[in-house]
Amino acid sequence: MLKKALILTTLVLAGCASSVPPGWGAVGGSRADGTVVVGYDRSELEKENTDREAATAVARRRCRAWGYSDADAFDQTTRTCVGGQGFFTNCATWRHRLEFQCTHANENRNGRGQDGNPNVSNNNWGMELQPN
Repeated sequence: MLKKALILTTLVLAGCASSVPPGWGAVGGSRADGTVVVGYDRSELEKENTDREAATAVARRRCRAWGYSDADAFDQTTRTCVGGQGFFTNCATWRHRLEFQCTHANENRNGRGQDGNPNVSNNNWGMELQPN
């Protein structure tokens, strides 16, 4: 009888585990700094979402809404335990976060355009900066 109860419990718990990982969503950031933080929370029974393209798509939508043209991910996803001791693992709920820098399509990583000149945004005063 105990063996049947253990098998039944295992099957019920396995049915509770989600085969679809939670989706990425915008959870923070700064328009002024051009940064977007995307993330999700997951229970110990849910799979980790490793789809960085989905995370990038969320960040791009937010950056474009703010007037930028693209988003570049920083190198590392952070994972923090926010749910205390789990039943099967040492954490019941994990919080995953990935930060992005909003960019302009013609800007490379050193802040210069494709022509090598510093990027200058147009402003209402009609000023333009020229390289020395």
